[in-house]
Amino acid sequence: MSRLRELIGKPGPWVMAVLNVTPDSFSDGGHWSDVEGAVERGRELAEAGAAIIDVGGESSRPGAQPVSTRDELERVLPVVERLVADGHRVSVDTCKPEVAKASLDAGAVIVNDITGLSDEMLEVLAQYRAIGVCMHMQGEPRTMQVDPHYEDVVGEVRDYLEGRLRRANRFGVEVIVDPGIGFGKSLEHNLELLRRLDTLKALGAPVLVGVSRKSFLGRLTGREIEGRLAGTLACNAWALAAGADILRVHDIAEHRDLLSVFGALSESRRTGPRESARSGRGLAPVLVIEIENIEVQAHIGVPQSERVRAQPVRIGLVAEVARSRNVEDRLDETVDYAAVVELVRAVATERPRQLLETLAQDITSALEQRFALDNVEVRAGKPAIERQLRVGRLEVRRSSALD
Repeated sequence: MSRLRELIGKPGPWVMAVLNVTPDSFSDGGHWSDVEGAVERGRELAEAGAAIIDVGGESSRPGAQPVSTRDELERVLPVVERLVADGHRVSVDTCKPEVAKASLDAGAVIVNDITGLSDEMLEVLAQYRAIGVCMHMQGEPRTMQVDPHYEDVVGEVRDYLEGRLRRANRFGVEVIVDPGIGFGKSLEHNLELLRRLDTLKALGAPVLVGVSRKSFLGRLTGREIEGRLAGTLACNAWALAAGADILRVHDIAEHRDLLSVFGALSESRRTGPRESARSGRGLAPVLVIEIENIEVQAHIGVPQSERVRAQPVRIGLVAEVARSRNVEDRLDETVDYAAVVELVRAVATERPRQLLETLAQDITSALEQRFALDNVEVRAGKPAIERQLRVGRLEVRRSSALD
C-alpha cells in the first residue's frame, strides 16, 4: 500500500468518487456526458472530500453493451486531462489498455479494471508505475447477472484475486483488490462477501468496496436508486470495520462524514485502555504476542537480480493486544495468530521491494489496520546474510502485562 499512500498523501481509508461520462450507467448515466459538465462535477466531488475521482466512459451495468476504444477515449480523455490539470488524483475506469495508456499519459494514477488486469494491462501499469484495481467478475456485463453460481463464493473470489496478485507481482505492479459486489453475484453472494471481507483483507493488498446504490440494496430495502443512500452507508460502515481501504461511492459528503466518525471511534477504541489508566481507574492489562521465524519467499534486494528471483526471508514481530479490565483468558480479546501469519506472508509476497525496512514498514501498517494491535514491531532478515537468526519452526509466545 506504500505507493497508494504516497500518491494520496494522507492515511486511509479513502473515498473514491464515481464520475461516469456515459449515457447509460445505472445510476447517473447521461448526467455528466458533456466535458464541461463532467469536469465541473469532478471538481465538486473533490471539494466534497473525494481523495480519488474515478472517471469511466463505458457502462458496466448488467446488460450493458460494449463501446469502441475511440468512443471511450473521446468521452474520458478530455475529462481526465482537465481534472489532472486542476491537481486532482484521477483513476480511469476501463478494461482497455489503449484507454489506460492514454489516460496515464494525461496524468491519471490508477486504472480500475473490472476484468481483472490482463497481462497487457499489467505491462501498461508497470510502464507508468501506476496502481491497478483488480476486480472479480463472473462472466461479462451483458450476462453476468444471469443465474450466477458458486460452490464457495468467498473462497473462489479470494483464490481468483490471490492469483491475479501473484501475476501482478511479476510485473512489479501494486494492486488494489475489489470483490466485485454486484458483478456476477446474487443477493446472498454479495452479503456473504461483505460478511467475510476480512478473508480478502488477509491477502495483504488494499481492498476497494463498491456497493454504492446497487440493486441488491434495492432488494433489501425496497428503495429505488435515489433512495439507497442509507443502505449504502450501512454496508460501507460494515466494510470499514472489516478493514476496507477505499469506498467507491456516488455520495461523497455523506461518506466523508462516515469516515470522520468511524475514524474517531476507531481511535477511541485504540486509546481507550490507556485513557482509562490516566483517568485513575487503574491500569489496563495488555496481551503481548511474539511470533518468530515466519518463513516466506520474497522478492527483495537493491540489485535488480535479487528482486527478480524469490529469496528466503524470515520475519518476526512483537505486538500488544489491548484488553478490558477482565484479566481472564478470553478468546474474544486476543487475535487469530494464524490470520496474523497469513497477512504477514501475503504482504511479504505482494510485490518486489528494494529494502527489508520497507517490507517491515508495510507489514506493520497492514497489521495495525487489520487487527487491534498496538506498538507493533516487525523484524525481517535474509538467512543467507543474517546467520545470527536462529533457524527453527514458527514460534508464538504470549504474556500478560500491565500497560
